[in-house]
Amino acid sequence: MSYLKREIKIRKTLRKIAKQRVAMVLDPHKVWVIEHALMTNRSNEADIATCIMRGWIEVLSESIPKGSLNPDGSLPDVPLNQLFNETENLYKITDSGWAVINRQNTIITVTLIVAFLTLIIMLFD
Repeated sequence: MSYLKREIKIRKTLRKIAKQRVAMVLDPHKVWVIEHALMTNRSNEADIATCIMRGWIEVLSESIPKGSLNPDGSLPDVPLNQLFNETENLYKITDSGWAVINRQNTIITVTLIVAFLTLIIMLFD
């Protein structure tokens, strides 16, 4: 995979993490139901590790019990102890991660280039 394609894939994973949100909290154990949850697998495991390494995301909670809802959003008909069959980390985006998502470095760089070019045109006009 080329460098540019790999970087695009890493940033897509970061944006997927940003889309996660808590839809509801189930009682009595205060279980979070997360919409648009990132399903970690072998293909995005390295992307998540890269985001952590770059300081774009950090682990909010480790080893959170994980299970899936039915396609219609209802709970599966299984005993409570079998509802959560895996564990997974919960991630939060850092300030630098939000800066990457909003492309603040690019905007600042372009603004400085335009200001510099304007200054040169004004001086030599």
